[in-house]
Amino acid sequence: MELTLRQTLDRSDAQFDSAEEFVRELPTNADAARSGYIVHIEDNREFSHLTAELLEMSGYRVKVATTGAEALALVDRDPPSLILLDLFLPGGMNGFEFFRELQKRTGDRKIPVIVVSGFTGRHSMRLAHEMGAKGYFPKPFNYDELQEKIHEIVHSRE
Repeated sequence: MELTLRQTLDRSDAQFDSAEEFVRELPTNADAARSGYIVHIEDNREFSHLTAELLEMSGYRVKVATTGAEALALVDRDPPSLILLDLFLPGGMNGFEFFRELQKRTGDRKIPVIVVSGFTGRHSMRLAHEMGAKGYFPKPFNYDELQEKIHEIVHSRE
């Protein structure tokens, strides 16, 4: 029986004999990435590592940047299928500033952006939507819903 990610994470640790068994139980989506490439911009290394691991297990190729400048360099070298963007970033450029710079650099080659942020205010959500974000997921978020949104966006571009 294949479990959803939420069901897997909700199971008691005592029900797993090993980390390998836990990973085997994680759902995979064979149709998922097939070369979908995601840049995840997130300053919390534990959070970005976990998110990247889960996305990679679903078949996506993921690169993580901790600052806006680092992310712009990744995007310039290898434009992704999608960007996951935190709004609060170190290094002098917040998520909205990154988004504006991304739009300037990419012009007509729009790269879809999903905001994943601890900012839950209506102003932030409205501004992200007005800038063209394809989704806004306040932390903590439901991973299954995020993965569905990513799949929808990545595969609508094929």
